[in-house]
Amino acid sequence: MAWASLNKNFSRWYMSRRLETIHTFAKYASAFDSKAQIPPTGVFGKCHGRVTPYIYSEIEIQSLMKEAQFLNSPDGVRRYTVTTAIGLMWATGIRVSELTSLTFRNVNLDDGHLYICGSKFKKNRIVPLHTSTIEELRKYSTF
Repeated sequence: MAWASLNKNFSRWYMSRRLETIHTFAKYASAFDSKAQIPPTGVFGKCHGRVTPYIYSEIEIQSLMKEAQFLNSPDGVRRYTVTTAIGLMWATGIRVSELTSLTFRNVNLDDGHLYICGSKFKKNRIVPLHTSTIEELRKYSTF
């Protein structure tokens, strides 16, 4: 407890995060030492706050995609992949974790949809694709 609140300038959130770290380690240590003390959590409040979401404007998205073209990419794949990924998330609203979990079998360009497997709350869903998105994905698939 003393270590978690060592500095009077620490925020309650920061102290809570430190206490959580010690709590986790103490649980591990208790498996080897029955005398290990496990400090309680929540003494300083919640340590996992929810950040206010930020919604990028169309201009910001276009700027990100433009700047991605300048990424170091010896074979050209990285810059095209990042640009396509940003555009796909923007066009469909899929989450980053959904994007990174996509495989070729999850993308059906003929029917114009993505099949998202095991998304938030372990749910599956079908995400329709706009014709312009299908065109860009077809270009990307030939890269």
